Amino acid sequence: MQGTLVDIVSSINVLIYCSLITPQFAGSDNVRLLRATICLHLFQNVYYLPVEKSLFPDIRIELRVLDGEHAAFEDSVIPTKVELHFRRI
Repeated sequence: MQGTLVDIVSSINVLIYCSLITPQFAGSDNVRLLRATICLHLFQNVYYLPVEKSLFPDIRIELRVLDGEHAAFEDSVIPTKVELHFRRI
């Protein structure tokens, strides 16, 4: 089995990476980390991070666990949803 199995309700930390944002330090690494979360979490606060590009034909989002493996979700009727907000500054 590849990746770490993530149940629908879990205490496993999931790191959300996004290709649009400017790399930032997370620990000792300079990465495009959008947010760290616990599986099945709705955010109360919206974070706005610097975007590296003004034009983008596609957006890559990766969900990984702390050891860097892709998060492997069990078969579920509940989809994984990531919603991005943009604002001009």
